[in-house]
Amino acid sequence: MKIGLYKLTSCSGCILEFITVFSRNPDLLNRVELYSPLLSDEIICDKYDAVFVEGSISNLENESFVRELRNRSRFFIAIGNCSIQGGLQNNTLEYNKPVSSVVKVDYILPGCPVNTDLLLNLLFKILLNGLDIKISESLCIECKRNNITCILIDRRIPCMGPLTRSGCGALCPRIGRNCIGCNGLREDVSIREIDLFREVVVKMGFPISVFDKYIGSGRNVQ
Repeated sequence: MKIGLYKLTSCSGCILEFITVFSRNPDLLNRVELYSPLLSDEIICDKYDAVFVEGSISNLENESFVRELRNRSRFFIAIGNCSIQGGLQNNTLEYNKPVSSVVKVDYILPGCPVNTDLLLNLLFKILLNGLDIKISESLCIECKRNNITCILIDRRIPCMGPLTRSGCGALCPRIGRNCIGCNGLREDVSIREIDLFREVVVKMGFPISVFDKYIGSGRNVQ
């Protein structure tokens, strides 16, 4: 299968995670043709099975290139928060757009940087023709699978886990910290669910301002 890997305006953190996946699973290289200016002389091909793009669009040349990649690819995947939401450079660049605002994105893999397990799972799904399958899970599911103490119930600390999409490996709860939603809201979450959860945590004694701060963090990444 033909896979493209490209970087726009970003720190290259997600690209490094992508390379890490292949370095840990070298057999993958026998199953794909990888096109990337970072890894090979052949940087573009006529048709891709999947294209992975890190970073935000910061000029018209970027925008034109992304549209071209979209036209040539079966699946277009935005990896990392810069490509999905625009990244920190939203605050400094006059011209800055997430790729998701310019072309149709088939899959998003959030994170800063993106999680290698998510990348590996998606690559295998593409190789095995297992798409299109979307499963929306909350961070709480990851905590339960790994027997992580519930920050919200057991420690009574406001936690965005029930509303946040899984995929980060529950990094904060693993070390006793509450989730602030940096992996984005679950794709299937509703405004009513957010409002009901807000009522619950307020009844538990958490200040409304604290909860609104956390729900804001999640929305910024979504």
